[in-house]
Amino acid sequence: MARKKFCTITAKDIQVEANDKTLVVHLDTKKRKEIIALASGIFQALAYAKGIDITISIQKPVEKGLAKLTVRSHR
Repeated sequence: MARKKFCTITAKDIQVEANDKTLVVHLDTKKRKEIIALASGIFQALAYAKGIDITISIQKPVEKGLAKLTVRSHR
């Protein structure tokens, strides 16, 4: 059984900024839903595996064709 392609994501679709407790991911709005679903799943899996508490928030309104997904650690 062949798998259906979910989404193709390239480096152009994502920009990342990070510091000690916050990771900000800027996402191309054309693929926003798919990227947010993928990124949220990855971050939640990492948080579960590492035993940390995180908050994932999405900035609205969208600016310059990018959505902003922020992940904060509460550790």
